[in-house]
Amino acid sequence: MKKLEPQQQDDYATALLKNEQLFYTLLQQVRPDLYVLVDMIDKNKIDMFIIFKILRQLLVVANGNGWGKVVVNIQNNKVTYVEGVDTDRVNTDIFTANT
Repeated sequence: MKKLEPQQQDDYATALLKNEQLFYTLLQQVRPDLYVLVDMIDKNKIDMFIIFKILRQLLVVANGNGWGKVVVNIQNNKVTYVEGVDTDRVNTDIFTANT
């Protein structure tokens, strides 16, 4: 791959920055909900892979019977696992009434 001259590198970096600004402006106008998420992820430098895994487990629960939980286990500032648990809602007493 051909190496860029310093001026070309500056031009490329400037173009990249302008494109990114245009993208964020467009995203903010078209999908403000996604803009807030992307802005939060970028400002806090959150690994998008983790967000992807959480969303995937939310879908596991949603595509099951719609009851359950998503657990994110964190140890020493590292996500060790993301678990989606689809559960059955029972809401029934353990013991039956003597009739």
